[in-house]
Amino acid sequence: MNPEERMERIERALGTLAQVQSVHAENLGQLIGAVNVHVDWSHAAIGELTTTISKFVEGSDARMRRIEENLDALIRAITAEHSNGHRSN
Repeated sequence: MNPEERMERIERALGTLAQVQSVHAENLGQLIGAVNVHVDWSHAAIGELTTTISKFVEGSDARMRRIEENLDALIRAITAEHSNGHRSN
C-alpha cells in the first residue's frame, strides 16, 4: 500500500469516526433530555407526595385533638356520675 492509499484509508476512517461521534452526540443529547424529563417528573411527584403527607398529618392532628376533647368530656361525665350521691371520705 502506497502513502496515498494509506492517507485515503485514514481519511475514510476519520470520516466514519466523525459520523459515529455525531450520532453518539445526538443519542447522548436525547438521553440527557429524557433524564431531565424524568427528574422533573420525580420532583413534581415528590412535591405532591409531601403535600399529601402534610395534609394527612394536619388532619390526623385535628382528629386527635377532637378525640382528646371527647375523652376528657367522657371522663368528666363518668366522674360526675360516679361521685353523684357518694361522699368523699
